[in-house]
Amino acid sequence: MFKKNATSSDVKKSLSKCLDSKRDTPTRLRHLRTVLDNTDVVELKSFLDVNFSPVFHIFYEAFITFEGNLKQKGTFAVQKSHKEDLECSLFVLDRLLCLLPERFEKRWQCNALTHIFKKILHPGNIVRLRRDAMRLFIIWYMIVGDNRTPEMDRMFASLVPGFPTPPPASVSPDLGCGGITCLEPSPVIPPSSTEKTPPDDLSSYFLRTLLDYMVTQVRRVEWQERTQQPRAFSYLFTMFRMWYMPHIFPNFNAANTLYKPNLELPELRSSPGVSPYGTCQVAVVEWVCKFVVATSQRSGQSVSSAGV
Repeated sequence: MFKKNATSSDVKKSLSKCLDSKRDTPTRLRHLRTVLDNTDVVELKSFLDVNFSPVFHIFYEAFITFEGNLKQKGTFAVQKSHKEDLECSLFVLDRLLCLLPERFEKRWQCNALTHIFKKILHPGNIVRLRRDAMRLFIIWYMIVGDNRTPEMDRMFASLVPGFPTPPPASVSPDLGCGGITCLEPSPVIPPSSTEKTPPDDLSSYFLRTLLDYMVTQVRRVEWQERTQQPRAFSYLFTMFRMWYMPHIFPNFNAANTLYKPNLELPELRSSPGVSPYGTCQVAVVEWVCKFVVATSQRSGQSVSSAGV
């Protein structure tokens, strides 16, 4: 059950302490991290399946505590003393999403996660946090799948800066915030003067990140049925084509196919000029080529091993 990094007695003690509601949230979070780091996947999945509610509570309380400290003490002070707590809480969310997908598929804790993702995906955050938030959101978005909310679609369409953001879903005044003004989410960790200079082309940078996560994160989710993994990728790619492809390739003709190519010469047309998404077009083409080449190489190796 337990890995070699810690003794079984240490992990058992941490199991008990992280579930002790009388302890403060930072202490419970530290012990929970010990459990997550030193328990194999099968036993960890079983532990989370039984204790999903208190574990999610630890994650949520840790995040809210960090955000509160940030507002009280200022960005610089909190980054030094509490940044590890934020990273640890997001690691807990990662483990919950990857090991309990069937529960999140039913939109469990959807409102709480929507609230948190709006904060950590905020364009005013540091790039590192935005990347990690994008990765976690991609996992959640593909798990929920067809049960997604309009707000989740809006967040997905806003992952890459520079693309049009869909308008927010209309909310009835009577069903909105109970007469209280709803505040726009604010960044969790804004860039400081010591932060690394962000990439010049953020659109291309985050688009490449999005395309990479659409592939690499699919296999990390421990579905009970393995057939869910190809379905999850197909869903993500469908959403990508819906929200991003029309802007990246506005003249793309979906009727064209490699299997029945149109051999007629195209009509002469004027120069379209420079596309604002030129670097994004390059990113998509390179992404597709990478997997086409990888598939061709695997096919060639299979033929060689068969002695053909």
